[in-house]
Amino acid sequence: MPRVWFSIIFYSFYSFSFFSLVDSYSLSFNRINTINTFYTMNTIYRIRDTYRFADRLFQNYSYDVSHGIQHAMDVSKYAKDILDFDSSCVNQKKEKKEIKEIKEIKELAIVCSLLHDTIDKKYSPETVENRIHRVQQFLRQDLNYSPETVFHIMRVLQTMSYSRTVHNCSVFLPPLWTFYDDNNPQKEKWVPIYHAVRQADLLTSYDIERMLSYKYYQIEEFEKSMDFIIEDTKNMYETRVMSLTEIPNLFPSLWAFNEAKRLSKHCGIMMDILEKERSTIIAPFQFSKYRILDSTSFKNLL
Repeated sequence: MPRVWFSIIFYSFYSFSFFSLVDSYSLSFNRINTINTFYTMNTIYRIRDTYRFADRLFQNYSYDVSHGIQHAMDVSKYAKDILDFDSSCVNQKKEKKEIKEIKEIKELAIVCSLLHDTIDKKYSPETVENRIHRVQQFLRQDLNYSPETVFHIMRVLQTMSYSRTVHNCSVFLPPLWTFYDDNNPQKEKWVPIYHAVRQADLLTSYDIERMLSYKYYQIEEFEKSMDFIIEDTKNMYETRVMSLTEIPNLFPSLWAFNEAKRLSKHCGIMMDILEKERSTIIAPFQFSKYRILDSTSFKNLL
């Protein structure tokens, strides 16, 4: 029986979540290894350890749920989907060397996705330098990445945000490092990673629950009325989210562009529902009703 089909059967039978892999130590080495037909054990452990590190950091620095570990998981899943489509990396006819390179690219994209908000200046801005140092130390000491790899990861994290790349909600200007030095072999690896993570982060914008949560936790306590939060969310949707697919080159991935179009339709429908139900919303626990994105599990990342 081919390993891929065996893996699919195994997934269907066990159907374990990302969190069970992170928190459970009862799984034997052989069981985890049976799951893996594409990644090495080192990759699985790095993703697990990155998840744990990011989750601790988000909690320690009081991130809200809009930029917490669930969001990081959603971005990781989308980045992996983009690379799956754009590199056709499930094609088993590829050369062994090429397969190895794709494995590395996907691992690094998931690590970048899980960490992408850990140095966000919106949260505890006075601690940004400390968080940057902690992330670099984690990448070097815990994940054992080379100084060059750490440099490239940090560059992705520091140049991928919407605020750094989109101007006047209409013009996409990626950083210069994604253009120059065409003879640099590292560019062939890191530019796809950069664009996969960046587009994945944009795709998670199409979620009313996340917009509501962000507005709720960012607004000062004395201004917290549900009408104000919903109106601010509506404004964010109309001025920023609705126009994403109209910005040239913002979604170079065909898969990401089509997914953005699909999510945009769902987002519009959900916004209409929110408008009709706004008088019934009295507490943030009700925001979950307006989530559009599918739940992400560890299985989605492999």
